[in-house]
Amino acid sequence: MIKARPEVEAMTPYVAPLEGRRDLLRLDFNESTVGPSPAVVDAIRRLPPDAYSTYPEYAGLNEAYASSIGVPASHIEVFNGVDAAIRAIFDAYGERGSVFLTTTPTFGYYAPCAQQQGMVIDEIPYPKDLSFPLEALARRLEARPRLCFICNPNNPTGTLLAPQTIVALARSAPDTLMVVDELYVAFTGQTVLPGALELPNVVALQSLSKAAGIAALRLGFGIGHPSIVERLRRVTGPYDVNMFAVSAGKAALADEGHMKQDVAQVVEG
Repeated sequence: MIKARPEVEAMTPYVAPLEGRRDLLRLDFNESTVGPSPAVVDAIRRLPPDAYSTYPEYAGLNEAYASSIGVPASHIEVFNGVDAAIRAIFDAYGERGSVFLTTTPTFGYYAPCAQQQGMVIDEIPYPKDLSFPLEALARRLEARPRLCFICNPNNPTGTLLAPQTIVALARSAPDTLMVVDELYVAFTGQTVLPGALELPNVVALQSLSKAAGIAALRLGFGIGHPSIVERLRRVTGPYDVNMFAVSAGKAALADEGHMKQDVAQVVEG
């Protein structure tokens, strides 16, 4: 057998517990129970046959998302879901032997990506009361880790740091790329943007999977300083996002009312 790199041989693959549960309400995945806007379904159905046989074009998608969150389009890059954005960050910035700092428990895909790059993983455990270990994280940042990931709100503990707190952490550690996973920003209304865009060491990750109900189509965004976005673009495939997701994303963003209604129902629940 031909072996892979030592880092890969030592890995345990991240496997989401999805299969065989299609007929169940998978609350642990926070999937939309409402589904997408009817405009999303119509947009996909209207795609002509040549959309299946030609490579996708992305004109207007970054601009539409930028407009929806109030930031310049030059600060945004689209990805095949936030998972692909996470992978791109590690591909671009995950240096072998450098330190990846995060908390535990948190989203389970971060650590395998760091392990694949040969990084040293420094996970700060949550205390028994499940409050965010802010003081411990601030101290560890003094050691200048290469990457620091904050899932905000955290999956699975639900802790939520104030945006100004995260910006202060990033300012205190200019040599660390601070990645803020804001997958649930639509439900909290709290984001490090646009203030964090002034800093060259902050990336926010956002998605249309939850709020727009299009998790199956895989559409996520990385938002940060143009210098960071450009480097993430260097390590991303030219056609990673398919045309169906592009069409769905534009249609979902155009029907803001549907997303707001869905979010309101979730918050009420």
